[in-house]
Amino acid sequence: MVVPYIAQDLATAKANMIAIALMAQQVPLLAKQLVSATRDKIELKNGITILPEPPAIKTGRGFAMPVVIGDEVGFWYRTAEAANPDYEVQRAVSYAQLQFPRAKQFLVSTPYTEEGLLWDYHRAGTGGRNLSPEDRAEYADTLVLQASTACMENPRITKRRLEKLQRDDPEAFVRESLAVFVSSLSGFLPADTVHAACAGHGAERTRAQNETSGWQPTYVAAMDPAFRHDTFAFTICHMDAEGCVVQDLLRTWTPDSKLKQRLDPAAIMTEIGAIVHRWNISLVYSDQYQLEALQQLALQHQFTIVGRDFTGASKAKMYGSLLHLLRTNKLHLLDVPVIITQLTQLQKKLNPMGHVQISAPPGRHDDVASVIALATSVAVMQAPARIAPPKVPSLFEEGLACINRRRLEAEVAWN
Repeated sequence: MVVPYIAQDLATAKANMIAIALMAQQVPLLAKQLVSATRDKIELKNGITILPEPPAIKTGRGFAMPVVIGDEVGFWYRTAEAANPDYEVQRAVSYAQLQFPRAKQFLVSTPYTEEGLLWDYHRAGTGGRNLSPEDRAEYADTLVLQASTACMENPRITKRRLEKLQRDDPEAFVRESLAVFVSSLSGFLPADTVHAACAGHGAERTRAQNETSGWQPTYVAAMDPAFRHDTFAFTICHMDAEGCVVQDLLRTWTPDSKLKQRLDPAAIMTEIGAIVHRWNISLVYSDQYQLEALQQLALQHQFTIVGRDFTGASKAKMYGSLLHLLRTNKLHLLDVPVIITQLTQLQKKLNPMGHVQISAPPGRHDDVASVIALATSVAVMQAPARIAPPKVPSLFEEGLACINRRRLEAEVAWN
């Protein structure tokens, strides 16, 4: 017989096997039963073996399982598209328990999002008491316990440390310490901070407006190419002397959906080339879409396109930088309706295994939002340089220059 200890991955399960063995040694009844204890298995004299396992549908097949332990169930795969979704893992081990009339499953986890196996048990409650009478049968023998970190009374975790965690990341504290499930889908950028960033700014700035205070900004240009269905977006940003990122310019090109006409990349590159030359910009940042073809067109207009990967992880990092600028009032955006619309409609989705996906709702666009996130993530690292005042020659330098000038004139006259 086997008791599988199933963690979110095999490495974690094996690492925790040492702790399981140490706890077993502290219980006199179990300590007498121990034969051997390693990272790979714990053997007992009564014929039961505790094995570390990953959450896979093949876990435990062919064994008899009186007890199943599932650790961090809230972070197992929870979608039907996954190779080993949490429901399938439970179904697989449940069949291995059929011969035991008092078989037990212990599913333990920090809560995550309102989806998956753990959420179903929480929503049902002990004995299915939160469900209608006809739906309670499935949870008739279920006990659901929920407690915060403080309620678990770990003497090594102090109130002071918990308060610090709450200040540092209030959103994570709700689920990690208070054991509260969070919605898997939520708005990403607070609307009030977006409106505050756009308030009081015109439709476009010029280089002359930026370079009158004795500082020379480093201008950052970014684009999000699209030619058939989405909008091609281009923007320029810079960091000012106070450490604020300022958006200077925004251009968009949208294909005509009624006529089903694609945008002309050569014409757009010509326009962008004229703009970057006026702003003395030689590099334009872009995602990888049609990158090689656009780079060849850009070289014809004497500027270079630098590709940036728009993966889920990189987009989350760029948008995280944008959120930080908004929260600290360090971002000044153009007062353009499309900017406010796309930034306020962005959604954050928490995917299985802790991945964060940030995008527009279905049927909406986020091209302008993406290009702003890309430009600001680069501009935040480009501090401006102070413009040196023109050097005034000293009296000695003026006299020396006069002597050299008259000497040259004398040599010319002599010749």
